[in-house]
Amino acid sequence: AGEQRPGYIYLCTASSQESYACYGQATDGLQVNPYRLAWGHDQHFVEDEEKYFRWGREAAAPRPWFWIPETFTLVKRILEAGEFRLLWYAAIGNGLKGIRYYQYGEVPGAPQQKGYEKSPSLFAEVKKVNGEIKKLEPILSPALPISSRLIGSRDKGICQYTLWSGDEGVLVIARNMDYTTDRKPNDLGQKPRFKFTP
Repeated sequence: AGEQRPGYIYLCTASSQESYACYGQATDGLQVNPYRLAWGHDQHFVEDEEKYFRWGREAAAPRPWFWIPETFTLVKRILEAGEFRLLWYAAIGNGLKGIRYYQYGEVPGAPQQKGYEKSPSLFAEVKKVNGEIKKLEPILSPALPISSRLIGSRDKGICQYTLWSGDEGVLVIARNMDYTTDRKPNDLGQKPRFKFTP
């Protein structure tokens, strides 16, 4: 597709390790949209989504992979600011090269498609993360994942990601695992389900 307009593929409802492996090398980049809050069943949907990040990264390598965060409310629940940030850390730890904010907006007959602007706290966090990405671009752009490991327990520890950023050196990210969340309704983020211990 060319250097200025790279081609990409995303598999929507066909997201799986097998489909990523089948199509990951077919284009310039792979977009990963697991939507585990809306489509999954695991209360630990952040960790469930990270599994898809790894699959996408491995299938696309050495090509880049990109993430499409969800804004569905299929489970009467929208992604919260803290969950978005945890997912961003997990994605960066897996060598993410870009975020594509995709939303349907208000679709007639599909009220579950809300969009980021329906949750002011999520929209504010998206803006904040975008600013951080721009500031860290010289470090994040060349970053290649080297390792990830859990230090401590799944409920109280940290997940440590190590990436090599070329001439910029080594990037180490520590993601706090001491949080709780669930899939219960949150009134578009006004009644948060996500809680963490700093």
